[in-house]
Amino acid sequence: MIMQTTSRKTVDPDLLLDCSDADQVCYWADKFNVTPQAVKTAVRACCSNSIPHIAHYLKHVYPAERCG
Repeated sequence: MIMQTTSRKTVDPDLLLDCSDADQVCYWADKFNVTPQAVKTAVRACCSNSIPHIAHYLKHVYPAERCG
């Protein structure tokens, strides 16, 4: 299953987001406490639909871009 994580702290490195599935985008937006548009922005910026890459972008890069 695509939305399953291995634990509460770790995200499976093989997990991929299907951007054409609005439910998945909304699920991960809720999980990361951002808007669905921010998740899509992260996918474009990372050139990847890998959940760990998206998570890293949203945690470290996205906040800095919003402030500056």
